[in-house]
Amino acid sequence: MSNLTPEVARRLGICFIGGGHCHERYLNTNESTVFLQAGSNMTAYGRVSFDYDPSDSTTANFNQSLVTNTASAGDEAIQDIVAY
Repeated sequence: MSNLTPEVARRLGICFIGGGHCHERYLNTNESTVFLQAGSNMTAYGRVSFDYDPSDSTTANFNQSLVTNTASAGDEAIQDIVAY
């Protein structure tokens, strides 16, 4: 995730990039894009909210966080399937 170029995201008009199954927590922002990965094994999840104006396709007022998942634990059977 950290290798993604913010300039490319800005040029393409991408405001949010989320990744998964990479086993790393990552949250980074620049002036136009939020980059987020929540880790692995259901230990956390990403939360992003923002305003979108469909009249001109602009975004604003980003609020992003990584939230530790205390309500659930990983399911070994599902983890085995995903790891396969």
